[in-house]
Amino acid sequence: MTRTMPHTTCTERNTLITYAYGECSDEEQTRFEAHLTHCVICATELESIALLQGAIDHMEPDRA
Repeated sequence: MTRTMPHTTCTERNTLITYAYGECSDEEQTRFEAHLTHCVICATELESIALLQGAIDHMEPDRA
């Protein structure tokens, strides 16, 4: 899998967020997954979001 060198922004940023939260349509999901194979910006950002979501999922509730 070859990814392009990062640019400062990606036009798929809004799709990245909906994809990360599982809110894409099937068509959007398929298109974005293809996009991930060549966009290092989105792939890196998605990895970061997944790590953050995992950390949040393992946090214990604040017992005030």
